[in-house]
Amino acid sequence: EVMKVDFEQLARSLSTPELPVLFAPASGLEFAFSQSEDSVLQALLPFCPIAEPSDKRVVFLGSVNDAIADDFRREAEALGIPVAGFLPENHLRDLPPIGAGTIVAPLQPYLAKVAMRISRERGAKVLSSLFPFGPDGTRQFWEDLAKEFGMAVNLREREAAAWERIRKHTELLKGRRVFITADSLIELPLARFLKSAGAEIAEVSSVYINKKFHAKELECLRGVRIVEQPNFHRQVSDMQVQPPDLVITSLMTANPLIGKGITVKWSMEFVLMPLHGWSGTVSLAELLTRPLLRKAHLPEFDASVWTMNAMPSSA
Repeated sequence: EVMKVDFEQLARSLSTPELPVLFAPASGLEFAFSQSEDSVLQALLPFCPIAEPSDKRVVFLGSVNDAIADDFRREAEALGIPVAGFLPENHLRDLPPIGAGTIVAPLQPYLAKVAMRISRERGAKVLSSLFPFGPDGTRQFWEDLAKEFGMAVNLREREAAAWERIRKHTELLKGRRVFITADSLIELPLARFLKSAGAEIAEVSSVYINKKFHAKELECLRGVRIVEQPNFHRQVSDMQVQPPDLVITSLMTANPLIGKGITVKWSMEFVLMPLHGWSGTVSLAELLTRPLLRKAHLPEFDASVWTMNAMPSSA
């Protein structure tokens, strides 16, 4: 946009069958950082084969690292849920077939546009559930996904064991006043997990909220102040009136808040770390408690020892 280059036309002229060049609009003038993935996945969608209506399998929507992807495949297999693949996959040739029988299960909260496009163009059903962050979100995600395949699954014991693994972290978070400013579009699941962990959410704001795509997260946040496209200056004033124990904010606004003596956590870290599912629960809790421990000059928890000691032998 700044250079006035027609990148869409340029992509078409450069593209070949052997090496397709795709146009994915992701300008920082119009999009949040994480929304770039939505644009990329929309560009990849035409390369996904069309699945037969009778081919009822799940496609996990959103990029995660290989370890998390393997965890989700294993969990689905254990529950008897057939998996078509992930969008995206590691290679263009491995993109999963998507059709009217496909259940699309979003893993990231910033993929509303591509999810709706898949539903509109391919007739696939988009799973309506919590995003699989934290014990509560992960349990609900798998139970709702299993229902789509006609299975009644109760994972409450699994959730309880996951909460037990992070009990030292939730004890530190309980009663803490947390303020979440808009940045990465991962704010709603973070707020929901913190609320479930016993924290007080002073405010959660986001650049973009899709009431349909984020419906389940919004239900869990009833009673919490939620703001779309907030005024940051107003937020700083509110923080000065009622200082929070922790602010989750962008790289740009972190240093000014630190200068005011406020404890902060960079929101982008939650996008870049493997936090999904049962295996990501400890990492998620650690990211949230680390700045609190630093401020209190306390040693960080040895998560590996704590996990081994707290994990039931059957887990």
